[in-house]
Amino acid sequence: MLKKTILLENKATLTAKNLQLIIKSEIRESAIPIEDIGFLVIDNPEIYLSIPAMNLLIENNASVIICNSNHLPNGMFLNLNSHHIQQEIFKNQINTTVPLKKQLWQQTIVEKITNQGILLAKITENKNSFDFLASKVLSGDSSNMEGVAASQYWKNFPLDQSEGGGIKRERFGDYPNNFLNYGYAILRAATARALSGSGLLNTLGIHHKSK
Repeated sequence: MLKKTILLENKATLTAKNLQLIIKSEIRESAIPIEDIGFLVIDNPEIYLSIPAMNLLIENNASVIICNSNHLPNGMFLNLNSHHIQQEIFKNQINTTVPLKKQLWQQTIVEKITNQGILLAKITENKNSFDFLASKVLSGDSSNMEGVAASQYWKNFPLDQSEGGGIKRERFGDYPNNFLNYGYAILRAATARALSGSGLLNTLGIHHKSK
């Protein structure tokens, strides 16, 4: 079943009753089955969310996303007890071998570059070399074909289909970077939700490293 994404931008009170999320604002009151909710995006500092409602959302594997003062997703709550063999899965995930991680990262980048090419061809109606770039991705993407493809992708991605040009992709850059950041945050939440729902620990990556 396709899950709903609920975006809340106005002051409201969120509670739970009969497995429904009750959204009460100054204008109206509405109810949504919690099992139908995939993402709840809270983008107002005056939204009250009851603990019972939050627990039901998390138990139904919904991602609760909190936005900051710039209206960008700042954090999210995820289900950490959604799988009956979670401890075993965590152990296997932690013990994943380096060669397997490199192979998984290779597959990820191949799919990413392939999809970039498909979308760019659809938007520009021009052929591109992204299939060729995808074929050159090595284990662990040691030749950084992801970066090569990204450079070409944004260089040829038109802001307006009637004009040429491209986008300078920067995290804190000008428009439309703010919209791209927002979209990426939602996609990241969707990925984290899927991983968590499968019993995986989504903070353990297969490529990027941190302390």
